[in-house]
Amino acid sequence: TVVSMATEAARQAMERAGTRPGEIGLVLVCTFTPDLATPSVACLVQRELGLPQEILAYDLNAACSGFIYGLVTAEALLSGMEPGKKALIIGAEVISRTVDYTDRGTCILFGDGAGAAVAVASEDKLTADWGASGDREVLSAGQLLPDGSRTPLAMNGKEVFRFAVSTVPKSITRLLEKAGVPLSDVDHIVCHQANHRIVEGIAKHLHTDLSRFYENIEFYGNTSAASIPIALCDMQEQELLRDSGGEYPVLKPGRTHGAGWLRQRAHLGFGADELVGGTPMDIRDIIKTKYPIIQGGMANIATGEFAAAISNAGGLGLIAAGGMKPDQLRENIDRARELTDKPFGVNIMLMHP
Repeated sequence: TVVSMATEAARQAMERAGTRPGEIGLVLVCTFTPDLATPSVACLVQRELGLPQEILAYDLNAACSGFIYGLVTAEALLSGMEPGKKALIIGAEVISRTVDYTDRGTCILFGDGAGAAVAVASEDKLTADWGASGDREVLSAGQLLPDGSRTPLAMNGKEVFRFAVSTVPKSITRLLEKAGVPLSDVDHIVCHQANHRIVEGIAKHLHTDLSRFYENIEFYGNTSAASIPIALCDMQEQELLRDSGGEYPVLKPGRTHGAGWLRQRAHLGFGADELVGGTPMDIRDIIKTKYPIIQGGMANIATGEFAAAISNAGGLGLIAAGGMKPDQLRENIDRARELTDKPFGVNIMLMHP
């Protein structure tokens, strides 16, 4: 559940930050997939962790931009609390129960997970840039229907790609101008983990090397509001984040978009929990084979999206061209190229035109 994962991620973050329950003054859970409309996930996390009742606790829904919105909100709320109070900022999603599994262009992209951070106010302020662009034709989920059911997550991948690649570089540029920091001084850029091609496009627009962008989408998929704290947790475990006094660039795109430059003096602890347990490993490393899975052609199923998913998982995905018209085949090849930078193939029958 969202509550169980959020609780575990928060517990890990508090342990790593050396934070006691009585020090928490705020619990913010960023999610668009709460277990219940009420009580909020944040209130249930407060109960599970045995935190004081005299705290602020509520959920925040900004989908993929949620964690950045949470940082900005937490900074404002902590400024009105007694010195030393800390905030638990949690991104947690169970997207698997919102997707349409017949929509192979969408359902294969998402994952379930949670990540959390402990933050404390300091003299250095968070520099942020944000915006909004509501369009239910591009991205939507959860519309309540007359029969009481809700619509599944639906996404126009091409439009999301165009939006992110055109909007995020501008947001990053504005953010760095506000912070007075040149891009050349940034060690790591952490984008929302939505799509490698999006990150590649952002790097190209910024005229900077792709290696500066941290990516872990191949292990978790798109976990929406959880993706940034999970990425920061992985970076901390890989010793990529600086010690106390360092500066952490946190840059993320979404249909709502936000970017933040986090200057911090106090120690931040990050925790993460995902439904697939264990240490993330590439399947190719496990069985010492370049392409351990070769997906057979399956007419009407093996589309460009399906082939890209297989390739991103470490296999060799195939587009089943049997029965496709040339224009359809070209569209599926282009779609696969959008979704993966890994090799993939096309299964063409001998009688294919």
